[in-house]
Amino acid sequence: MPDGSGSTQFSASEVNLLIYHYLKEAGLHHTCFALRYEARLDDVPASHEPLVEPGQLLRYLHRGLLYTTAERLVQQGQADAQKLSSPDALVSSSREKTEVTPASSKAPATSPSQRRDASSQTPAWPSSTESKKALSETQPSAASNSASLASTNDGQASGKRRGTWDVPSSEKRTKTESDSMDISPSSSTGANTPSRITPPATSENDASTSQSKPKKDSHSRRASSSEHLHGRQSKMEEGPEAIPDANATDLVGHSAEVFVSAWNPTVPSLLASGGGDASVRIWDLTSPSEPPAVCKHMPATQAKNVSTVAWNPDGTLLASGSYDGILRLWTPQGDLHLVLSMHQGPIFAVRWNRKGNMLLTGSGDGTAIVWDVSSGRTRQQFSLHAKNVLDVQWLTGASDSTASHANQNIADMLFATCSDDNQVHLCKLGEPKPIKSWTRHSDEVNAIRFDPSQTLLATASDDGTAHIYAVDSQGNAAAMSNEPLHVLRGHTEEVYAIAWSPSGPGSPHPARPKVLATASFDNTARLWNGETGACLHVIEGHERSVYALAFSPCGRFLATGGIDHRVFVTRVQDGKRVYTYTGGGPIMDLTWHTKGRIPLPDDTSSSTTTTATSTGAHQLAIAQGDKHLVVLDLSTSLS
Repeated sequence: MPDGSGSTQFSASEVNLLIYHYLKEAGLHHTCFALRYEARLDDVPASHEPLVEPGQLLRYLHRGLLYTTAERLVQQGQADAQKLSSPDALVSSSREKTEVTPASSKAPATSPSQRRDASSQTPAWPSSTESKKALSETQPSAASNSASLASTNDGQASGKRRGTWDVPSSEKRTKTESDSMDISPSSSTGANTPSRITPPATSENDASTSQSKPKKDSHSRRASSSEHLHGRQSKMEEGPEAIPDANATDLVGHSAEVFVSAWNPTVPSLLASGGGDASVRIWDLTSPSEPPAVCKHMPATQAKNVSTVAWNPDGTLLASGSYDGILRLWTPQGDLHLVLSMHQGPIFAVRWNRKGNMLLTGSGDGTAIVWDVSSGRTRQQFSLHAKNVLDVQWLTGASDSTASHANQNIADMLFATCSDDNQVHLCKLGEPKPIKSWTRHSDEVNAIRFDPSQTLLATASDDGTAHIYAVDSQGNAAAMSNEPLHVLRGHTEEVYAIAWSPSGPGSPHPARPKVLATASFDNTARLWNGETGACLHVIEGHERSVYALAFSPCGRFLATGGIDHRVFVTRVQDGKRVYTYTGGGPIMDLTWHTKGRIPLPDDTSSSTTTTATSTGAHQLAIAQGDKHLVVLDLSTSLS
């Protein structure tokens, strides 16, 4: 494509690529994807490079108009280019309404590293004022469609992933209102300007649904960082003050909330985090005072939250999904490896398969995609849900599982999806429809997890229950019941998070019973017997919603994190709290180190050779809403 080097060479494929991005920015999604496939844009080398800036086509057109206008004036003997007030119009019946000088028409120069950091091929909105103006003047209907579809893709994402913190009853929104809020782009291009949020118009048809149960916390986990930092700061500050902890290492660098974190599975000292500042940071805990590798997702004016991160099984690539709908792969050094663009809404979940050659993503556009990592192309896109896909899971995705199957190849192709359309699907790569669907929840399904034996699927829902379903690893629908094995009742509000203990068949601790943990907006977490469905313990003490759960690698402890800034570590055997940490902001995510484990007296596995001081066995990463990532070293406290 034309660049700053002075080259004017370009190909028809590159022109098609610019048109594709223009159509996508304008909200003409069906048209742009038809062009993508018919023009074979995936085969264009430039399509795999993050070099297409927002409004690029419009800028080229505008600059071309300036050139042709200057050329005409020269031919007419009016060669004073400094007095060029406006260019010729692209269509003769319309004229530019604002004064544009040659200097103002130039796009800001960017270095190759800046382009790489931008890392986006399809941002939702052009970053330059002139691009927005040209779009509105030359394509008013397209601009309108763009605003509408942008609010659909970004704004209709489940409320739990972009709402506020705990709010008074007078400020609570109903589910209908939360799910249909229109988030319009800010009129300013400043990095810290909050989005403008307007309530949807209420129609006669909506009257009945507007009375539905309000969401207690509006599910704020993956909320807009700018909205929180400006409009919700006082909400974040509610709660106890941070208490200094000698076991805590504070990693400071994010400029907005830290939403997620992930430990590298092969390099114990590497920890990745993603936040509302549109960046992923990779920290080396061998030198925590050193700055991390920073993986920037967008220019500051196009910032989108990073909602999910995941390392591949051998720790050589980090996948990140964000609210711009783009999947990116990074090296441990922070270099951009691959950009994968297909989703039309925020990405809520990214999962590697067992072999590390495929990725599974779930998005607010209602689809799940299986990606081939080596080629960077989609293996299959599944449009099976009517609303946002909130979570996805491979059946055999757990790298530490020892579960075996009659046909491992078939088991490796199975995965599950859940959505706020209240449904859970079990899908198989290559099949156009789900091989099994479960519809027993009466409200949106927030999370799904397969147990270590890969024979049970647990689901967490806003209807206040968790379900456990029997799964056939060979995809035999007749062998799977429509009804859950167990319905876990006891929570009085939405169940947001769920986790299986690393115990029971297929786990590193096969002699211990299966245990399931659930976290709820009723300020509690619960431990359940995974075989019988009986409630073992109720974890109380949190003063606000519990958002995060994480079992220790040994399965003896459960960490819970809440919006009340607190982390509780509870002993699974008796439900007793053994450690409390109080941070400076809401607890958004907990990740226990996956390297090393502590042997148990009843653990009969032959591989149990580690000691109670195994490196990393009790390192807990805590993502907080106060921009801090904290690592607790609990190796001595919990031994």
